[in-house]
Amino acid sequence: MNLLPPKTTSDTSAEQSVVLTVWVPYDAKVTVNGMETRSTGSRRQFVSYGLQQGLSYKYVVRAK
Repeated sequence: MNLLPPKTTSDTSAEQSVVLTVWVPYDAKVTVNGMETRSTGSRRQFVSYGLQQGLSYKYVVRAK
């Protein structure tokens, strides 16, 4: 699942990506940075592509 679209690059290499893994109750509703996700199950993984070296990124994950 592509959580965030690439900024201005088409490079989707592992060096410019991050995988967030969270464990939640099976039927939890999860948002990342205010966007509701569509994945289901207890283990949720989200991929963010197009990250730039030297910058900091913040992800706010909420489960309900």
